[in-house]
Amino acid sequence: MGGAFAFEKVGQKRLALEESLLGIKEGTIAERMSLVYKNILAVQDELIEEISLNFPKAKIHKRIRELILKRGKFFVKAGIIEN
Repeated sequence: MGGAFAFEKVGQKRLALEESLLGIKEGTIAERMSLVYKNILAVQDELIEEISLNFPKAKIHKRIRELILKRGKFFVKAGIIEN
């Protein structure tokens, strides 16, 4: 996105550039990212419990959760999304 290949390099300026290139209203991507992150937070515990019950040997869902939270916290700290 915006020429960045690592999530750590995605900032407000890169999002604004991408929005401009796509011809969409500035702030749209950050708004959508924020909504997705909030929705993930709202259902993550329920989903992990369900996966744990249905697939007791599976461990990847916990790692996916950690990665989502790590990236979400970065975007919150960078001021891209709201928590």
